[in-house]
This record gives sequence, C-alpha cells and structure tokens, in this order.
Amino acid sequence: MRRLLQLAALLFLCVGWASATNWYVNPTTGGTRYSASNTSGQCNGQSNSAYVSGTNQACPYNDARLLFNDPSVYGALGWVISGGDTVLISGYEQSTGLVGAIAGNSGGICPGVAYCAMPSVPSGTSGAHTRILGANYASCGTHVYGGDPAKLENFTVASSGSVAAAVDASQYVDLECLHIDGRGGSLVGIGLFTGNIGSPRTAANITLNNLTIQGFNTGISGSIAGLFTVNDVWLYMNGSSGWNLDDGTAYPSTGSIVSSYLAIDWSGSREEDPIVHAIPVANGGSHDDLGGGYGDGFGTPATHLDVSLDHARFSYNTQDGFDMTHGSDSTVIVTNSVAFGNMGGSIKIGAENIATRYNNTLMNNCQRMHDPITGAQTGYNTNLSDFCRAAGDQTPLSFMTTAQFIGSAYAVGTAVTGTDTHFTTQVSIGDVVAPVDFPFSTYGGITVTHITDDLHITVSSSYPTNWGSSGSPLHFVYIPGGTPSSSSVVTVYHDTNIGYGATVIDGGCGTGTVAGGGYNFVGADPSYCPGVQVLFKNNIMLGILNTVCGANPGCGSGTAVPGMWAGGITPTTQDYNLYYNLQSNSGLCVGAHDICASNPLFVSQPANSITAESQLDNYNFNLSSSSGAIAAGVTIAGQTADQAGVSWASPPSIGALQYGSSPGPTYTVILGGKVYGGTIP
Repeated sequence: MRRLLQLAALLFLCVGWASATNWYVNPTTGGTRYSASNTSGQCNGQSNSAYVSGTNQACPYNDARLLFNDPSVYGALGWVISGGDTVLISGYEQSTGLVGAIAGNSGGICPGVAYCAMPSVPSGTSGAHTRILGANYASCGTHVYGGDPAKLENFTVASSGSVAAAVDASQYVDLECLHIDGRGGSLVGIGLFTGNIGSPRTAANITLNNLTIQGFNTGISGSIAGLFTVNDVWLYMNGSSGWNLDDGTAYPSTGSIVSSYLAIDWSGSREEDPIVHAIPVANGGSHDDLGGGYGDGFGTPATHLDVSLDHARFSYNTQDGFDMTHGSDSTVIVTNSVAFGNMGGSIKIGAENIATRYNNTLMNNCQRMHDPITGAQTGYNTNLSDFCRAAGDQTPLSFMTTAQFIGSAYAVGTAVTGTDTHFTTQVSIGDVVAPVDFPFSTYGGITVTHITDDLHITVSSSYPTNWGSSGSPLHFVYIPGGTPSSSSVVTVYHDTNIGYGATVIDGGCGTGTVAGGGYNFVGADPSYCPGVQVLFKNNIMLGILNTVCGANPGCGSGTAVPGMWAGGITPTTQDYNLYYNLQSNSGLCVGAHDICASNPLFVSQPANSITAESQLDNYNFNLSSSSGAIAAGVTIAGQTADQAGVSWASPPSIGALQYGSSPGPTYTVILGGKVYGGTIP
C-alpha cells in the first residue's frame, strides 16, 4: 500500500511539473520568435540550446520582450507564457557588456504598441509560482543589497515612458536576480508597477529577490493587496521616489511587506545618462517637494499595511527615508536598520497598533545634501531647498486611540456643521462624539441627538467654546463605548540615534481608523490614549549642534541641540538609556539606570558641535573602550544579538552594537553607478 501511495505521489508531481513550461532568453544564442503568424521565426523559446539554423527550433528567444509581444502582429501585447511557468534569462551579465531591453519600442519589436510596457505577469498558484529569473538566481547573493552585480542580468527600457516590469494584476509571482536601469530617470517611467489603476488591488504573494531598480521616475509604484516578500533589493537614484505605495486612487494598500536587506538610496535624484560620475546624479538632478519633486524613500497614503523591515537602509533621499506616518492600525517593525543623509525624517511611524524598533543606527543629518558630496558632480543639489522639513523631527513615532475619526467640523451651541463629514453613515443617535484637539474630560460625554444630513448633526448640550463658522475647524471623532482607550504597544530597544534637528522623537496619540470605514491619522490629545504602552530601554540618544545650518529652525537654527520628546509622547517604561547633548526638557533620565552626563564615546566620534556637514560622514557607531554605555544596559527577553549579529553580553551594552562587536556599519556616501558599456543587442 505504501508503495502505491509513493507511486501516486510521484505521478502527481510529474503531472504537476509537466503542466509548467520553462522559457529561455539569451541575446547571443537565441533567435527570433516563431509563431503561427510568423512561421519564419527561428525559436520557440523553450530550450536553452543555441540556435543553429532553421525555423521553429528549440532554442531561446533573443529578446525578453518576445515573451509578451509577437512582432509579426501589429499592436499585439500579451504573454506567451502561462501561470506557473519559469523564465530563465542569461547573457546580460556585467561581463558581457550587453544590456537587454525589458520594455520600450526598438528593433522592430512592439509595432503599434505605445511604450511596449510589460503587461502584468501571469499569476501562478501557491504551489507553482510564475518565476522570472536571472540565470544566476541560485547564487545571486545573500545579504547583499540588490544582489551580486556580477551575476545580475542587466536591463533597461528602450524608450521613455514605460513600465519596465508589472505585477499589478498578479499573484504568486517571483522576480529574481535582475538589474533594471531606466537610464536617466524618465519623468513617467516605473521600474516595477504593483497598482491596478481604477480598480481594487490584486497584487499579492509577490517575491522580489536580488533586484536592483535604478534610474526611473519611481522604483516601485502602486498599492498592493497581499504579501510582498522582499530580500536583497536595492532601489537607487529614482527621480521621484523609491517605493511609492500611493498611486492617487481610492484603493489603498492592504496586506504586508516582509523585507530583509532592502536599501533605498538617493530617491528624488535623477540619474545622469550616460553615467560619468561615481554618484551619477544629473546636474541639478536632485529635487525635493519644493522644487517640483517628491523624494520619499518609502512612502504610503493613509493605509492599513503591516511592514517588517530587517537590515534596511535609507540614505540621501530628498524627503523622508521611511515614511509610514500615514499608516494606521498596523504592525510596523524596523530592526537592525540604518538611515542617514535624508532631508526629512529617518524612520517615521504613524498611529499603529504595534510599532517596534530595535538595533537601529540612525544618523539624522537632514542638511547633508545642502553641501558637496564627493563623487557627485557640482550642482547636483541646485534645486534643493526643503532641508530638515516637517519641523526637523528626526523619528516621529505615534500610537492609536480607539476613537474613530469622523471629519473636520465647526460648532455653534448644539449645532455641529461638518466640512468633510458623512454623518449619516458614520454616527447614530446616542453616539458619543468629541473634538480630539482638547482633553476628553473637557468635551466628553456629549452625544448625538439628531442627524440632519452628512454635514449637520445636533448634540446633547452646548460646547463650552463657541467655534463659530470661520477659521480652522476642529477634528471630530466617534468614541465606541463612550470612553476612548488605546491598546497600542510602542517598543524602542537598543537603538542608537545621533543628529541635529528640533526633536528626536515627536509623536503621540492619534486616530487610526475612520468611522464608517477607512484609515486616517489625526493627532489627538493624550487623554484619548489611556492604556498605551511605550517601552524605551537600552537606547543611545546623542544630540549634535549644527553651527552652519543658518536660520533654519528644523536643524536648530545654528544655535540649539535637539530636544528629546514632543507632541505628547511619554514613555510608560523608560530605563537604561544614555542621553547626551540634548535640550533639558521633561522626560530625560527618569529611569533609575538612565545616564545623562556621559558622552557615549563612539570610535572615531567627531565633536558634538559641527562646522561642516561632512564631519558626520564616515561615522563609526562602535563603542570605544572608554564608553559609559559598556555593560550599562539590561538583558531584554527575546533580544539575543546586536545589529552586527554578535551576541549581547550580560549585561549588554547600551545602543545598537555590543562593545567589542564585529565592525559595525561605517556610514559614508553610497556609490553605485554601474557602467555596463555596450548597447541594447
């Protein structure tokens, strides 16, 4: 019986395997595409054997676009592969000097098809993913941002305005071991499109391994609908943003992103073409939100999206590095990660249910791109001006109230008039409503007595303050159960945070959900978040005085070091932290084991007052033998190793690196312009 079961299982596997097809692309050993419309085509694309002669031979296609275009049919665009198939691409390695065309019109391919943009890859199944693979996918690099450059298959877009790769309507798709370069940051080019414009999202169960995407307007663009697994991916020098999950439609993301070794660098900077400089920013190519650009490394709209990042890097982005400020009611985890040189915040987290940071090293030098950077041409930054934006907050961090946002409104007596409300579907008679701009005790307990329409309700008693009908409206919420609370847990352990600016951590209570459905963050008085847990241990917080930032209050106006807390955030558990060179404000050294008068004394640490932005380059976050942070921490359950993977001692060092750890990250400018030479074959 067991033998029969084994044979049945083997037969099932064979049938399942036989149902999928392997496809091959190689520019030197392949040939043109054979089809019923092109009987003179040389290859069927279903073998890796080199083309010799004849038609309809078992050999590779000689162009990746032949996988979704039959040039013999005018205006044809559609995949020849099916869901569950595998595509193996070879011959475009760095050593060949060849760059393939992954989209765009050239060489007679895609006649009658504007832009020749890749259609969404056919969906696979949970047991048989559709795979688009570089031939070296099995050895393309582990823990290498973007994959091993020598093993990636190199592609570009043959004409401007194209989507290079697309999974917007795909599920169970893997993309691996590819380098896609938009060559010059086309104003409308997208490296990988994940959204589905004008309809609900479907992109889910997508795996991205060993990918480098650079030189586009946006590296990855669009909302998602499920799990994205992202390993060893580098989004580099994309002219508007790195990963932008806001495509401007009514369908925000759902699902989750789970990432290991994701790097997003130089977003908001357009790549020069051809590449000449070590850091290939075009002259005047860096743009921020005040100079016709955008610049977030990672950004979202108001959305419910779980994100887990391990060993991520965010650097030299012309707005924020990682911006989840608009995320709500989600779980956001950032561990073992680094950020530096970003013009806005380093790591920004909104009103989440769970927010966790540990073992991160964050250099908050938001005016770094104001000055020359070795490797980039003079004038790269002439269009930049919004340095240290958003009031110079380094790492905003908030938590969520159970109160649900209704909208903005005015009140005169018991009459409430909304500006963007939908009262008829958001509240019912007897519901407790209140403005979160003031303590709950001031306005709590007032209920809805009459609903006129979406913009007008009557409440049970007059508000103490007459808001009138002009000026700024206040922010109304519906309070389920009549009393607000919070179940959020915010954890910051073993972080090392260095830099200048107005505030190290600015955040506090805020709304996550919208009454009637949806998500929106609106800051709320702390009284709306009773029950929140903010856990803060084993962290180093070092302030820097930037004497050359002029009158910009976002970087301290040249005279002030940053404050520690702002916006109402107050740790509920705070101990074993080291604070140094910060403004004397409330919330410092409240723990019995906190350290406030001891310089952390990192290896090669410059003066805590800088006279040039470059003084914070090449910063080494390892502790010197004289540091008071050595053995000054407390063992935390579940945290066994530091950022470099070295086991914590008992007691551990404070900060992200154990004293005596293997060399930690030394942060300098990110080089990465790749000159492949050659042309599109």
